[in-house]
Amino acid sequence: MREQLLDTEATLQALDDSVTEARREAESQRRRLQELEAKGAALLLASARFDEVLGRRKQLEAAAGAALANRKALTAFHSELLARREQLHRRLSDLGKEREELQSLASALQAGGGGIDPELLLLRDEVDGELLASRFEDLDLEEAARVEAELGPLTQAILVPDAERAARALGGRTRRRSQ
Repeated sequence: MREQLLDTEATLQALDDSVTEARREAESQRRRLQELEAKGAALLLASARFDEVLGRRKQLEAAAGAALANRKALTAFHSELLARREQLHRRLSDLGKEREELQSLASALQAGGGGIDPELLLLRDEVDGELLASRFEDLDLEEAARVEAELGPLTQAILVPDAERAARALGGRTRRRSQ
């Protein structure tokens, strides 16, 4: 009986060892499963990022009008965009300078009493005409000043495509000039 007891104890010990080994293996498999789940989640994120990058690539290719399949093509397009940006910055700067010049001119005209009579603007609209002074915009500042000085009061003239029709439209009306 002692022998049976020893055999039973040995069997029990072997079973305990097997259970312990099975638990270790189960824990190892649990950790492995967690690692695989984390890798799966990372792959899902990477896949979503890839789809996003692919969509942006298609947008860039549409803007470039060509395939951007390699770094060389992408670098060339990037350089082109930088050149365009620089050109737009220069244009913006030029327009800012032009705006400042025009604001200066407008201020000078207002200070010098060179504002346009509202009555003159109404007449211009009635006869579908154009103010002669608006033609000065095509001239540089010095040339415009010289031409205005030479024309004197004629700078307030209205240019019309059909003088007879304009005369009939305005005929017999008395107008008051505020300047």
